[in-house]
Amino acid sequence: DAQAPGFEADKTMQLVSDWLTRFGKDLKGICAADDSSQALGIAEALKKAGRQDVMVIAAGNSKVGMDAVKAGDIMYITYQTSEGDGALAIKTAADWFNGLKVDSVRNIPKKLIDKSNVDQFYPAQW
Repeated sequence: DAQAPGFEADKTMQLVSDWLTRFGKDLKGICAADDSSQALGIAEALKKAGRQDVMVIAAGNSKVGMDAVKAGDIMYITYQTSEGDGALAIKTAADWFNGLKVDSVRNIPKKLIDKSNVDQFYPAQW
């Protein structure tokens, strides 16, 4: 099931609570677009339901998200630098203007942050 609850923790928490009722033990993982309010809503819903078995991964590199990883409330967040975003955009534009072939999709390198390496990524980007 894919739904977009927005970026409010309470709406995300309600959605996850609904999923827990609907899917029960079949709910194995949740991927969030935000490692702060969405991820905190997910973590709170799982905590209230006593579900520590659901894998949660979220995009971002916020202090809120990193602190949640450190506390064990979120299993993983992704690290994608804002500098990398800008650099790839500029390089792509320069390549295109110079007549080079530019792929229609260019992926920005990401790193996966978990409890074992979260300290390496402080200070947070957001």
